[in-house]
Amino acid sequence: MSSAILERLYEPLRQAGVERIEMECSPANAIVMHVALGQGFVVTSTSNTERWGALVRVTKFLHAEAESVFVRQYCALQSKVTHPPWRPAEVATERRTP
Repeated sequence: MSSAILERLYEPLRQAGVERIEMECSPANAIVMHVALGQGFVVTSTSNTERWGALVRVTKFLHAEAESVFVRQYCALQSKVTHPPWRPAEVATERRTP
């Protein structure tokens, strides 16, 4: 999987009305996991199958609305968090005092 190929897909898919891209892969497939997570995909589920073993589903949200639905429905503490917890670069830099 090439990150350049993925990047070329995002805008045409957005324009076509696609809200998200989902894929599954083995957690042992470090190259694919690294590329996907580096492209902004987030882990949205895991499963174990008799045929394929452990699988990780990753999702790339192409529209902010789709991402906000995911955060609202499935992220703990979402009422206290104003940013997706998987985006540490966007975390406010304020420090809590005891």
